[in-house]
Amino acid sequence: MHGKARSAGIYTLVDKQARSRQKVVAANIRRLRILANLTQAKLADKLDVTQQQVQKWERGSVSFSTSRLDTLAEAFSCDLTELLNPISADQASTQLPENRARPLSAMECRLLDAFAQITELSRKRLVLKLAQALGPEAAED
Repeated sequence: MHGKARSAGIYTLVDKQARSRQKVVAANIRRLRILANLTQAKLADKLDVTQQQVQKWERGSVSFSTSRLDTLAEAFSCDLTELLNPISADQASTQLPENRARPLSAMECRLLDAFAQITELSRKRLVLKLAQALGPEAAED
């Protein structure tokens, strides 16, 4: 009897860890979807699933297969670590577009369109690093 109780405790711990990972992935899917300026419906169309499925993903009420995670990473042009790793509250609040006080200019839209055309993830990272290096913080130095 003692062995069964112990193994039940281990399963409970594993379940809690799995739910915790699901919540992290769910939050990251929502964050990345918003950053990509996609509605749940548009993301669903892009991935050939229902909007209800996207809602379930963002609530963390379903688990994810490896192939689904790969598909999501590809849709967001990110690597798996961006989906799987938790981000700090500071990162989340500064990355969400709700904090943007103005609409994008025509030049910013062209830049985003050009960036979206880049298919190689390593090149996207280089462009991002360049933009960050040229940003306002770099200009103050």
